[in-house]
Amino acid sequence: AAAARGCAAQVAELEAAVGAMARDPARFGLAPAQVTERCAEVAELRASCEELEARARELEAQRGRLPPVPGPGPGAEGAWGLADEDEGAFSAQMELMARQDTELDGLGQHAAMVGRLGREIGAELDNQALLLDDFGGEVDATHSRLRAATQKVGRLLKKNAKCQWATIAVLLVALVILSWLAFR
Repeated sequence: AAAARGCAAQVAELEAAVGAMARDPARFGLAPAQVTERCAEVAELRASCEELEARARELEAQRGRLPPVPGPGPGAEGAWGLADEDEGAFSAQMELMARQDTELDGLGQHAAMVGRLGREIGAELDNQALLLDDFGGEVDATHSRLRAATQKVGRLLKKNAKCQWATIAVLLVALVILSWLAFR
């Protein structure tokens, strides 16, 4: 049951991480479909964890309902030092405990799997955060270079605008002179 409760805590952490991704998928470099997929995976893990907790509670309840192991009594004694009728109850109890132990081992394996998935998602988020930091630096540097280039182009256009008017004026004067010479 403790493993199942640990499973629930780890799933809660995963839900918080995926919730952060869902609020700003671009920050983590994810497409909306990827966020939806991860939300579905966490929901599936939540359901598995709840099933594990329910099964653990059920197994604990079964253990509580088992009859106590009888001590030696009158009559013939079997291999366990118990009377024959008590030996059957003891064997049934031992079989039930073995089944419960097997099922609890399965619960532990599921909880370990959820923990591993949580650690993998956490590591992926850390890697993506580092990549985003690097990308943010590159974007800032590119933005600075683009701003400087835009300013240079703006200055060049201002200079060219003055030159264009001067060129137009000179060509107009040349046209007038040529026209006067041609028609004279």
